[in-house]
Amino acid sequence: MVAKRKRRRGPYQLDQYIARRDARDESRRELEAKANPPRPAPHRPDTSVRVSYTDPTQVPTPTSWGPGDYAAYMQSATWRRRKLRYFARHPKKCQVCRLGLKDGEEIHLHHLDYKLTGDEPDEDLMPLCQVHHDAVHARHRRSGGPLRDVTLKYVAQEAEKVARQRLHGKKQR
Repeated sequence: MVAKRKRRRGPYQLDQYIARRDARDESRRELEAKANPPRPAPHRPDTSVRVSYTDPTQVPTPTSWGPGDYAAYMQSATWRRRKLRYFARHPKKCQVCRLGLKDGEEIHLHHLDYKLTGDEPDEDLMPLCQVHHDAVHARHRRSGGPLRDVTLKYVAQEAEKVARQRLHGKKQR
């Protein structure tokens, strides 16, 4: 019996595969949103943080931050609420490998830009798993370029690698 060879797919077929995958993810998100409307989180006072930024006008900007201000903001109730708002509108999956909590991955919300920290628009945030989040920051430290450019270039390159691996049936990571 002759084994059937897998046909290699070119860039056009890869683009079609990615477009179908994204459309499928979007329709699944819409169905889940209709079936499970977001419930407001119960109010719990934040007592574990040194500084609690409840008023966005009082959040220090990166140029005026003192020692520990960024770390305090990342532990604050304001940041937790911001993450909840982001994930209510976007899937909680890594933008590179498409793995999420269901796959056992911890998802981080990566800042593409720190200029508006404390009042971040959705466009300045990107969900990444721990592995890819660390890799983006390592690449940024090595390159010294703008964080947004480094992140977007890394995500595009790595997402293409992951898509190719999935097309050819290889296990990722």
